[in-house]
Amino acid sequence: MSMQGSQLQLSAPPTEAEKENQTRTIQVIIAALIMGFVTAGGIFLFLAMGDKELLTDPSEFMFLFAIAFSSMCIVARGVVGVVMPKATLSQIKHLDREEQEARLWMSYQPLAIVRGALLEGPGFFTLTMFFVTGNLLLLYVAMGLLFLMIISFPSRFKIDNWVEDKLTQLDLNR
Repeated sequence: MSMQGSQLQLSAPPTEAEKENQTRTIQVIIAALIMGFVTAGGIFLFLAMGDKELLTDPSEFMFLFAIAFSSMCIVARGVVGVVMPKATLSQIKHLDREEQEARLWMSYQPLAIVRGALLEGPGFFTLTMFFVTGNLLLLYVAMGLLFLMIISFPSRFKIDNWVEDKLTQLDLNR
């Protein structure tokens, strides 16, 4: 593992230690997104419980807006999950397999961060609107977004499979 400019570079192919370090780095970043979201949710829930009479009105504008915003971000998350890897594959198709593997390992981190942020953003918005309106349905939407973040948590197994899938795609497109 070396630093080239300000960017971390993995050896080609990445060693097991590099893969473990990269996995741990990605996990720490995603865990930080999740913990910030959970902490804000706890604070907003605590503050809302003392101030307001909680309601469950599905026709309330902020609830509908939060559903629309969350849905758009979930769709964008899916699009990003296709577009970013495609861009990476087009950039690395000319490289040898070992260098491709190293580049794919490096490209997973920004992909995971962007995809996590596309859940965290609407989650924070939804939590804020819950705090402002006291509509419990907004809290349920936020909990659904949190659930998606948790089940998307990167593991070494998931990253290995993702990299292998992308390498297979490169092989098939040769």
